[in-house]
Amino acid sequence: MVSGRDEEKGDAVVAAIAEAGGAATFIPTDTATGVAARELAAKATEALGGHVDIVVNNAGSFPSVPLRRSTRRPSTPPTS
Repeated sequence: MVSGRDEEKGDAVVAAIAEAGGAATFIPTDTATGVAARELAAKATEALGGHVDIVVNNAGSFPSVPLRRSTRRPSTPPTS
């Protein structure tokens, strides 16, 4: 499963995976919000037959304060 905002780049990644003997599907999305990330997870689960081993969301913005002063912790659910 490949996702991103740029369909052309996503399709290129899917093609490269296919050339290497794998299989992938591209789902266009912008996961900068928690809502979009959850929607992508639901679409991926459906596309993969009801099972996803791991989802990584590395999109969005980073805090503009030093990490040691940030109040957001890794266990904090994403905001929408």
